[in-house]
Amino acid sequence: MDHDGTVLSSVAEQFGWWAKDVARRADKLHWLRRKGSPERLVVTPKGKKALAQALSDRRTPESGGAIPDTLAGVRTIRPRWETLSHLQEGLNVEEFASVVRAVQTDNYESEYKPHQPGFPGSMFYATTLSYGEDSDHPFSNAELNPAGYAGRYVVSMTLRRQGAPDNPKTIVMDDRSMEGDSHLRLPNRFVDQSDAGKKLFLSVQYATHEGELLDYQLLPNQWGRLGKIRIEITANDAEDAIGKSYRHIMPVLCDLAYRYDVPLDILQINAVERATLTHTVSKMEDFREAILSEDPFQGTVDYEELPLYPVFTYLYREGLNSSNIAYSFLCFYRIIEGIRVLRRARGSTSSGSKYEDEVIEGNMMEHFPSEFHGKRFGYVVEKSFAPLRQKIAHAFVESKKFSLDSLETLTSKLEIEGEYNSNRTMAREIVRAMMHNEYWKRTGD
Repeated sequence: MDHDGTVLSSVAEQFGWWAKDVARRADKLHWLRRKGSPERLVVTPKGKKALAQALSDRRTPESGGAIPDTLAGVRTIRPRWETLSHLQEGLNVEEFASVVRAVQTDNYESEYKPHQPGFPGSMFYATTLSYGEDSDHPFSNAELNPAGYAGRYVVSMTLRRQGAPDNPKTIVMDDRSMEGDSHLRLPNRFVDQSDAGKKLFLSVQYATHEGELLDYQLLPNQWGRLGKIRIEITANDAEDAIGKSYRHIMPVLCDLAYRYDVPLDILQINAVERATLTHTVSKMEDFREAILSEDPFQGTVDYEELPLYPVFTYLYREGLNSSNIAYSFLCFYRIIEGIRVLRRARGSTSSGSKYEDEVIEGNMMEHFPSEFHGKRFGYVVEKSFAPLRQKIAHAFVESKKFSLDSLETLTSKLEIEGEYNSNRTMAREIVRAMMHNEYWKRTGD
């Protein structure tokens, strides 16, 4: 809208696929009225009140930052099912029948399992379509598994500019409701032109090691910048579709970041199973909120009395802030190494002490595999952390036995991200216990 609250209907329809329907709904609510020729949409007094309330609730900063969260739980924005039937067009009978057979053999029953993360990581959200008991659809009266089935998926990766607003507790199930943004602008001919009413897109073909040729669509947002990347892929289930798409697009994103010297960050990944229309979203979850006490430092802080404490807290903050899982793990590992060095130094002067409580037990066990339950911290560090640290720190270190085969490939890095993530959580738990013992328990504070 312009400052007078008006806009040409023809211009409004160019805002996105949703604009025409939104204008119709706003007209029924008497928030907009249509005037003149060519037709204009005009905001009514009632519409201005609704708009003011919406902007107040949104609380979006003008630039950078994150949208403040005012919700107690996760808010899910569901897809408009009536607009998705085209995804089932072109599928053969066997593709539907294979899902029916899987439903009959799996006997899936929904179960709610609350997730208590030890560290923010990728979370999966899914919503399925109920086809109803009286429907003549093949999936009539079936409880579909939200994890998905083997078949064809359309996967969309929505990008964001660094520092762009985002509410991690808002989960948008339909990627068409998201604009996406990045620091890459597509050539003008892909932005300003369309083919039979459909936006043109840039296509990137990627040949996998398995001999499969994947066709990624680079989709512009309304400003002409790369907003989303979309692909159709065959996979075993939704998580497999998301994982395969992510692994295969990563070399392309890394290459583009290098060629054009811009960061490329994926906000979330949406997948739609074509046969069932089940929607799945993978998105990073948020940290829990902590309540700041009125006197968090209990008076004046003298960091000179706390050897290496500022360095360790610097590394701790880096570990929390970093979106790079391997680097985050390495930050926590360096704290563990530093505290062990401090303790060895005290031991050489007969002032060292042994901490009997540095064992994987109690509430800490939920973040560790059963093989580590009851084991001391040092055992976990040597068996799990040290080998990973070698992989991170020495991927490209020169040696007499150096060969190209010894280099860590991008594929291997992506495959062990999950291993890094679980070890990052374990390392943080150990760091918190060790720092408490080192700086607060020893002083009796």
